[in-house]
Amino acid sequence: MDSRHQFLILMEQLAPLSGLTPIAARILGVLIFDGREMSFSELAQDLQVSRGSISTNTRMLADWHVIERVRKPGERQDHFRVAPEVFPQLLSEWARSATEAANAMRGISTSMPDTEAAPRDRIESFADLYESMADAMAASATSMMGQDREE
Repeated sequence: MDSRHQFLILMEQLAPLSGLTPIAARILGVLIFDGREMSFSELAQDLQVSRGSISTNTRMLADWHVIERVRKPGERQDHFRVAPEVFPQLLSEWARSATEAANAMRGISTSMPDTEAAPRDRIESFADLYESMADAMAASATSMMGQDREE
């Protein structure tokens, strides 16, 4: 198994931890590994997935600002490339997800009756963990964006 294939398998395995679908993780992996623009058709053929899957997942990655859609003069299909600040953007998205998780946990804990004080305290501690992770990821993303601009 070559290194590209190993990397794409790893990206797919990390997808649930990253908040990505397996196909989105593989698309991002291909674009990171190959380091070039790829057409819609190339992605579908390379990953052996439907055009619908490519469309859905590239839209999500573009919404996260980790890939960019590129229009080429005279060509009807879109091309995609990794966004210049892909890694800080991923961290920002993960921070947003961690904040949402912390807020959801706090929503549950605040609605718990006093008879469930012990579980409520454990849920609050878990929410604190997610909030700390979100803060650290957001700070790292901000730091990385500043470093990218200085280089």
